[in-house]
Amino acid sequence: MAAMEPAQRCPACRARLGTAAVCSRCGSDFSIARRAERQARALAGIAVQQLVLGQTEQAAATADAACALAHSPLAQALSQMLRQRSSQPQRVTGSGLEI
Repeated sequence: MAAMEPAQRCPACRARLGTAAVCSRCGSDFSIARRAERQARALAGIAVQQLVLGQTEQAAATADAACALAHSPLAQALSQMLRQRSSQPQRVTGSGLEI
């Protein structure tokens, strides 16, 4: 299963799932997992917007929330980048803070 994409096969019985929320063979319900994936994608997008607006702390918190919901490569990359950025010493230049 690729990250943040619907499962191709049911993890319980290995039947093909496609985009269905419920497995047609065994009845396993994946609607909550699918909702968490959608919410994680939305939060990752919000984190990017916050980063663009210079809201670094909020972006880090939002990316962490997305990671807590579901495996999101974008949210994980953002979270890791923001942690590295916050752990690096900031240099002061003639025009202000350099990050």
